[in-house]
Amino acid sequence: MDFFMRRILTILLILGASLPLLAASELDELDKPPEGAHEGQILIGGFVTIGGALGQLPKAEDAFVDNSYYLFTENNQAKALWLSHLAFSFGITGEYMFLDRLGARARIKRTYILQRTLFGSDYENWSYSVYRDFSFYIGPALHLTTRRQWDVSLTPLVGFYVGVFQSTPVAKKILKDYVSDPDVDYAGEGKKSVSGFTTGAELAFTAYFSGGLFISLGADWTMSMVRFDKKFSLTNPQTSKSYTLGTNPSIHTLGIIITAGYAFYN
Repeated sequence: MDFFMRRILTILLILGASLPLLAASELDELDKPPEGAHEGQILIGGFVTIGGALGQLPKAEDAFVDNSYYLFTENNQAKALWLSHLAFSFGITGEYMFLDRLGARARIKRTYILQRTLFGSDYENWSYSVYRDFSFYIGPALHLTTRRQWDVSLTPLVGFYVGVFQSTPVAKKILKDYVSDPDVDYAGEGKKSVSGFTTGAELAFTAYFSGGLFISLGADWTMSMVRFDKKFSLTNPQTSKSYTLGTNPSIHTLGIIITAGYAFYN
């Protein structure tokens, strides 16, 4: 988990540092006042999102480990196994405004969904990737204002993704050695390659600065449609519960999105 959090912080620092560094450059265009969004502009930037997973995926993972525990041998303390699901992504985005208040946007995105144990700060915790993908999106961007220093935009998106799904990674790591019923074993292949269509939407507030610099803050939602060839055959060795995720689940993420970039006139 610490590795992924360091990656997120690094990307945020790069995006945050880009604005003052560009503002300090000697480009002639930096003397121009903010133009805002308008017909003919091209907007290019980088983004990060931080949020959580929703829907069938976290429900199935939580249900699988419900009433399970982990025994810390150093103090002989048993702790209930609870999970959190963190989703984060990063990528690049570009938009061409062919009309005032209307543009065409594309984005390339890398997404991770991680699950982490919640044993508390005084105990060791584990974090593993349950889902990750590369995706490409396109969609219309609807802008509220024209040629103002601020803007609100709504962008519905559709696209395609290629990824990897790893079911119950935490349970596979820490429950195999703590079996209540010796006749029940954690078995089955939990890792599958996936691909398919995805959709989403972004609602963002954008501020424009001198020379076309911009930064935006908003909400980002995505839903990826997943199809497995068959159901997962997995059993919790402590509780004998079966994994309940079906063959056609949808994977949802919801979080905040931060974008920084440059807008220039075509």
